[in-house]
Amino acid sequence: MFTAKVFKKLLRGKGGEYLLWVTADIKNSSGRRCAFCKHWFDPSGSAIMPVKPNLGLWRYDNAAIRRCAKDGMEHKGFGTCRKFESKV
Repeated sequence: MFTAKVFKKLLRGKGGEYLLWVTADIKNSSGRRCAFCKHWFDPSGSAIMPVKPNLGLWRYDNAAIRRCAKDGMEHKGFGTCRKFESKV
């Protein structure tokens, strides 16, 4: 179903559904995702988890949908925009 080259991991969610978590390096452009933005409403940080934070490697929920405080619209965790400001 998934190739090792893509480096994605399936995890089981709280409701029994499968969540797709993607690893990103927050030190470069792959880390400029909505899931890591402070304007993306996720106060508990449930859509992100550290893998190796000292190296800048984090995982984010690719399918999580939250509202953006800047534009008022809902975005998925993998979205990007010019108003990105890191929360990690």
